[in-house]
Amino acid sequence: MINLLPPETQKVVTNPHLKTLLTDIAAINEEVSQLLSHYSAEQLTWKPTPTEWSMAECFDHLMVFGHQYYPKVQQTIDQTRQKNLRESRPFRPSWLIKMFVNTQKPSSGWKTKTFKNFEPAQSPDDSTGQRLLEQQKTLVDLIRQADGYDLNRLKLTSPVTWLLKFSVGEALWMLVVHQQLHLH
Repeated sequence: MINLLPPETQKVVTNPHLKTLLTDIAAINEEVSQLLSHYSAEQLTWKPTPTEWSMAECFDHLMVFGHQYYPKVQQTIDQTRQKNLRESRPFRPSWLIKMFVNTQKPSSGWKTKTFKNFEPAQSPDDSTGQRLLEQQKTLVDLIRQADGYDLNRLKLTSPVTWLLKFSVGEALWMLVVHQQLHLH
């Protein structure tokens, strides 16, 4: 397994939902590491068809997704902490988010078109996977910061449209499931 953070910052997470997400991220990171160690630069940037993404493009897409979501999640966690909204009930996603997450699971077979603002770079290089692993530290840190606070109450808006709002718990869950989708 990849050590995601220095030992002094590895706070023990107590929330069951967040614990599951950390376990999932560790598996994702292990999978990315395996891909990087088993495939050449040429293989990582190879596209199966002109309309399908290479592995490097999938990694880049996940990084673009993170760049747009992580600051919004951080801002919402900061607001939750400032208001001292401590965890008082278990994480409860809305029916809409449950439905969305189920369509994003690798087993769903559901395909969706990527919004323009989440498309990967035209020509990502073979270092994109390593950069994704570095960016994963931010996601792990966000999860650790959210522990002990209300995952349901404050909402963040989607980078796609202000009409979509998610709780911190929902956003973190969607981010992890989205990564799983692109790695299977």
